Amino acid sequence: MVSFAAALAVFGGAVLLPSRRAKLRFVLLASLSPLLVLYSAEARAYALLSVLVLALFLLAVELEETPVRLAILALLSAAALFTHYLAIFAVGAAVAVAAAERRLRSALAVVTGSLLCLFWVPVMLRQPRAAVAWMHETSGELIIGLLSSFGGAGRIPHPFGPPLPGALVALGAGLTLLLAFALALTWREDEPLRRGIAYLVLFFGGVVFASTARPVAFAGRTEMAVLPIWLWTIARATDRSHLARIATGGVVAVSALGVLQFGPDTPSTTTGSASMTMAFAVVALSAVNLGVVMRREREPAWSSPVFPYLGWIILGWVLTWAAVELNMLERLLDTVSLTGNEWLAVIGLSLLTPALVQVDKSIQLRRRRTTGGPAAAAE
Repeated sequence: MVSFAAALAVFGGAVLLPSRRAKLRFVLLASLSPLLVLYSAEARAYALLSVLVLALFLLAVELEETPVRLAILALLSAAALFTHYLAIFAVGAAVAVAAAERRLRSALAVVTGSLLCLFWVPVMLRQPRAAVAWMHETSGELIIGLLSSFGGAGRIPHPFGPPLPGALVALGAGLTLLLAFALALTWREDEPLRRGIAYLVLFFGGVVFASTARPVAFAGRTEMAVLPIWLWTIARATDRSHLARIATGGVVAVSALGVLQFGPDTPSTTTGSASMTMAFAVVALSAVNLGVVMRREREPAWSSPVFPYLGWIILGWVLTWAAVELNMLERLLDTVSLTGNEWLAVIGLSLLTPALVQVDKSIQLRRRRTTGGPAAAAE
């Protein structure tokens, strides 16, 4: 339950993105990432580590420095270090980027929180090499696995199920290289973008340096520490780069295919399957639910008159249900009936993007009323 809640908390990072389209892209990328989906259902600490590091990054280098935020930043640093050893590199990168940006109070807060974990250093240094002997993959496998994760696919660790198809893994790695090229063309134009790239470079630089002494990196796990930061960075870049937008679309497609691998059965394009049906239902309901929250640009969605608009929304819900549950439409569309738990998963996933849009819309409306903007004038 903690892992699932942590994975949902990752979506909060979208609030700091500059445009609604960037916010939507971030939520879409995060909700379809195979590794985030995988670890949100696992007891392991990787999903929790992801949200802690994302919050650490945003507080350390993006948000305004206030006493309360600095205190939270110190606590986050300690919590991340108590969660997983990979936080050592995340904390180090946060200190370096904050100091480079002359956010010295943020850098000091991160260091102060880290002091709470100093008593673990002797224990860590005395760990035998056998403790990491299972990390025996070649450099090529590690690099391809890491690149693939950032491109929307990833290498699924063996205990968690069958690996993704090799072609999908290779496509994900190629998309990551394309995105990296797009970032290289735009990083000078946007300070937050530059800070995100610097953070990622410093994190993996630390991992590579530490790996010269003993292996600390393993594809399918190491990248989880900064995967939300990568997604946040490329979502921001899409506002400035056509190449980034094209590559991001490819990442979404690869991610969607990857998520199908975790469905309750084997996806099929010739016969009905629960995995394909759930993917169809999530997309359909997400579109209808977005219609609810985006009904009024400068007013709440429930502003009068509600009908007949709500009638069309209800019709969309009913048609989606009918396409899945009615035998006649099942034969026509190759869908299958879903269980109660599968419907709950579909409804939950279809509410993520509309919920974020509603939060963003509420913030924008409040700002307009406060500043006496167009919304206030309309009232």
